[in-house]
Amino acid sequence: MKAMTSLGIDLADLGFAPIIDVPEQALAEPVNDGRTLIVGSTLAKALYSVWSGAPITIVDSPPGAGKTTLVAQAVAYLRERSNLKIIVACATRRAAYDIAERIAAELGPDKDGNPQVALSVSNMEPPIGVSRGGASAGGKNIPVVRTIASCKTSNRPTCDLMIIDEAYQATFADVSNASDEAQQLLMVGDPGQIGPVVTADVSAFRGRETAPQMRAPEVFARMVNAEIHSLDTTYRLGQETVDAIAPLYDFPFSSSRPDRYLTDADGERVSEIVPLLLDPSPTFDHLPTLVRVAEYAAGLIGVELVEFDDDDQPFNRALVASDIAVVVAHNAQASGITAILRTLKADGIHVGTADKMQGGQWHAVVAMDPFIGYTSAGSHQLSPGRLCVMASRHQTHLSWAHDGDWETALMDPDIDQNEARLGRRVRIALTAE
Repeated sequence: MKAMTSLGIDLADLGFAPIIDVPEQALAEPVNDGRTLIVGSTLAKALYSVWSGAPITIVDSPPGAGKTTLVAQAVAYLRERSNLKIIVACATRRAAYDIAERIAAELGPDKDGNPQVALSVSNMEPPIGVSRGGASAGGKNIPVVRTIASCKTSNRPTCDLMIIDEAYQATFADVSNASDEAQQLLMVGDPGQIGPVVTADVSAFRGRETAPQMRAPEVFARMVNAEIHSLDTTYRLGQETVDAIAPLYDFPFSSSRPDRYLTDADGERVSEIVPLLLDPSPTFDHLPTLVRVAEYAAGLIGVELVEFDDDDQPFNRALVASDIAVVVAHNAQASGITAILRTLKADGIHVGTADKMQGGQWHAVVAMDPFIGYTSAGSHQLSPGRLCVMASRHQTHLSWAHDGDWETALMDPDIDQNEARLGRRVRIALTAE
């Protein structure tokens, strides 16, 4: 007899061996046989954890590994093969809109043409194919997408499973409050991202292993019966970037990005990562430094991008302004570079801080090392999350702008030595000629 989960899925197809035989009467007919799980995939493992009753399941992801796809597919499987009441909670209203749209595309309408997912965000019109509120026509139980903030209200939602999207952008306090009435919790996110901004005084929790202001998965992962999985492939970053940022992650991953690259003036292939050494800057917003970076970014317009089709045939096109981004560490840098680009007739280039740009992706990125203009290291410069975000926004090419002062600053014996070690290892890779 094959052992089946209540989802109607053969456990062997999930890449797991059952611990005990399931009685014949416990078998359930699958609602939909149209989806096929890849044996041993992270999606299969996450579904198995949920269906096995794990109170906490965490899926860690590198940049560009398909977090949103995993969430949408997990919801689709559970919607089609169970009667679980599911809530997907997101950090922002825009994120809730986007994930609801993705889930709707994954599920499609039901047999009567009704939406199979709902968006419950105040004063927001749902996208096409998504119902408003918590139920479709006929009062059927369908997954509901909300914000984490709305789930923290005094009337907390009751559900069988709460899925937290972009979980590393939420604090433990927020997620624990939001999920207070949830039977199970599934968190999906990138541990390399910058955590949420906390404005309250949290000095009383300094030095503790767990604290309310910590990123939610970091605390939940320490709890008994938490099951942790990870996506092991990025489809955005090339292997050169994977090797550079690997020290920032505690799980292995590799690149399956399709081959693509920029060319130089001679038509030769340009490396995925190119260091851009600047003159030493007395301040982080030193005007000549900003001009140099802006002119360099503007010079990328018109550079040839080479990609390959499904038949492995190359096709070329010139980069346009919208293909390019400049990622900085300070708002003043962003304002200055934006103004300079406007004078260069290149204002279509995206410019922003790492905090605002995380989640975005562009073919060519110029990233300004947070140490530019500094000879000592503070928490802003040392942040592994900021370093990771700045080094992973590109799909094709990264130019890492630095002035060389990071080497001296990271030798300070009074700073966090683990963060200093990580910063050195990553920057050595980013600045290698």
